[in-house]
Amino acid sequence: MKSLKQKIYEKVPPIIKNLLITIYNFRLRAWHGKKYRDSLKKYEYMFFEATFEEIKAAQEKRFLDLINFAKENNDYYKEKLAGIEINSINIISKIKDKLVVNYTGGTTGKSLKSYYTINDMQERQANLDFFRGMFGYKFGSKTAWFSGKNLVSKKDEFKNVFWVRDYINKITYYSTFHMKKDYIDYMIQDMNKIKPEFFVGFPSAIYAIAYRIKRKNIKIDFKLKAIFPTSEPLLDYQKELLIEVFKCPVPDQYASSEGAPFIYECPYGNLHYDMYSGIFEKRYPNSELNEVLVTAFSTHSMPLIRYAIGDGVEFDDLEKKCNCGSQMPLIKKIEGRKMTFVYSKERGIVGAGNISNIVKYTPGIEKIQVIQNDKENILIKVVTEDSNHKKISSILESEMRDRLGDKINIEFDFVDEIANEKSGKFVMIKNKLSINECV
Repeated sequence: MKSLKQKIYEKVPPIIKNLLITIYNFRLRAWHGKKYRDSLKKYEYMFFEATFEEIKAAQEKRFLDLINFAKENNDYYKEKLAGIEINSINIISKIKDKLVVNYTGGTTGKSLKSYYTINDMQERQANLDFFRGMFGYKFGSKTAWFSGKNLVSKKDEFKNVFWVRDYINKITYYSTFHMKKDYIDYMIQDMNKIKPEFFVGFPSAIYAIAYRIKRKNIKIDFKLKAIFPTSEPLLDYQKELLIEVFKCPVPDQYASSEGAPFIYECPYGNLHYDMYSGIFEKRYPNSELNEVLVTAFSTHSMPLIRYAIGDGVEFDDLEKKCNCGSQMPLIKKIEGRKMTFVYSKERGIVGAGNISNIVKYTPGIEKIQVIQNDKENILIKVVTEDSNHKKISSILESEMRDRLGDKINIEFDFVDEIANEKSGKFVMIKNKLSINECV
């Protein structure tokens, strides 16, 4: 169901949309205050200058600060940690059986809503901007952004305008709900006009643009400094094409909307685990499985302690060091992240990040799975305790139509459970189509 604000927004012309987005994005200034500036300097020091001993000591202090804060201020942790003396990071193994925090994020079909204090938000933004800063980015750099917000109305489609602009922060948001071939051509024309320095957003959308440029031999009149994928995993073939087409670095990074610690790629092409942002630990230490529990230090509103996020992390040899000079540990690979999408002839490819957002706007959903075997039909399996299936179907269909258009056939199947894959992982999108046949 569309809100009144969304209905009004859709009716105004593009110039007013740009103004509204610019005003709305004044919130970004709140994320870049004193805590942001202090944290940016701290992350820079920790990554490039601190010894491993300093990093470990800082990690332990931050762990104890978070645990004691949670124990004093959070009713759940007051109960669960009662009677446990907390004086070392080693205590984390002793509280293993006490805490069972096992939710899944939006891309697995069930959404966990997260909240941050303003200080935590500024710190997380500083951590992210520190990583991007290694490749020349600064807040206010001219950026093309590809995210899961529905910013373009049918009137805009008719005018071939598939973007809105934040004038103050120099961000142009391109609609990832409109990755159809001819729509992409208009987006590329606009990029040639505004000449962005950076791309940020869903790799599935950025890949679709790169594939179109290469396939049609489209000339681009801008030079990117870097591309920063978000929300979806970056696959090797995507990265190779993006580097080939845009001739710039495409560094990968990992975190989560819930607040997981950061893993990011340095300019030397290696993944580093930022110990100053939190703790990754193997969920099953005596197993070959690499699934991790995460504890994140910038999560004071909703302390994230030993959270089973569902992803796997394979650690490299602790003695192995990177030529960038950082003492932060190296990561071999991040497991369990697979780029998925849904396709419609009307809108083109729609990435998992966009599809996962429909769960946020549909109350009562426990789990969904989107199945696509051809270009004409979508089947959505739904697990819910709400008996009003008609209402849920209506909301889900409205959200899916926003993303896929009006022509594709959408059917719903309400079930008691959706089975996991043989790997033990739940897959939210099962699509038999290859991305190359859809671009």
